[in-house]
Amino acid sequence: ITVLLGNDKIGFDEFFKRMTAKLSPEDKVDDIMSIFELFDNDSTGTISFENLQNIARIIGAKETPKDIQDMLSALDTDGDNELDPIDFYTCLVSGMRIRIEEEERMKRQQADQMNRDMDSNSRGPGSSGLHGSSSRQY
Repeated sequence: ITVLLGNDKIGFDEFFKRMTAKLSPEDKVDDIMSIFELFDNDSTGTISFENLQNIARIIGAKETPKDIQDMLSALDTDGDNELDPIDFYTCLVSGMRIRIEEEERMKRQQADQMNRDMDSNSRGPGSSGLHGSSSRQY
């Protein structure tokens, strides 16, 4: 985990962002399940509250046990208080989709802002578009 995240002490939100930052639609299930195995450090086939507390300890997360339990409960789809591979896969793929959508929204906003800036510059003082200050003779 230190190899992936460095030695910084981070919260779970930042941890999740970093875990999904490099995921892309081209990633295979096996790639995502390799990440699952990092969390399932006791090799039970599920990620328990204890596994999440262990990750929190490793990354120095500031979340309380209640925060960790709330997160687990929110992601647990079958109510067994553990994340199975499907829960985990769904969580990471959803996080990836949200990140990609946010990146695309930001790109659209930047492009729209650039277009507005270009429009305002082309209509700026002294530039009517038809009577420029060019002194070229034709």
